[in-house]
Amino acid sequence: MPRTILVAIAVLAVISLAGCDDPCMSQQSPSVEIGRLVGSSEFEPFESGDEVVLGFAPQGGNGVMATLRTLGMSAHETMIIFPRSVSTEVRITGTDEAGAAELLGDFPLGASIYCIENSYGLVTNVVFGLDPAREDTPESLAGRPVTLAVDVSDENGAAASASIDVVFASLQ
Repeated sequence: MPRTILVAIAVLAVISLAGCDDPCMSQQSPSVEIGRLVGSSEFEPFESGDEVVLGFAPQGGNGVMATLRTLGMSAHETMIIFPRSVSTEVRITGTDEAGAAELLGDFPLGASIYCIENSYGLVTNVVFGLDPAREDTPESLAGRPVTLAVDVSDENGAAASASIDVVFASLQ
């Protein structure tokens, strides 16, 4: 009998945790913005035409490091990894005679959305990476306009997409 009670308590605890309010889950429709952190936690969205630094990616190769801000998506105050899906693309538009987009990189990431001030979520250290099989270098891509695109979904199935046209900064 005591074992049955313990199992029942454990099941109730899991059910009650699953139903906890998410402090960052707003009533808004899911959305995501692409940008950077200013200082330690202030989010600044990229504007169309902004110059972004193409540098070394943490796992090798080259890419743009960015931060995402989400609204209306589940986010948590802890650093526990929750199942999320984040995929990024870097495209150059109008690079052939037909004006089709050339894909420079397409990467899925395992990322977590962290709740900030009970109002929005942040996904930090997002890499918009170049395909390592390409022979482009940061020097050869300097000054090129590109599109950064991202798809994000949370463990509850809420999803949002965003894209922004930026320019790879010239190397100094």
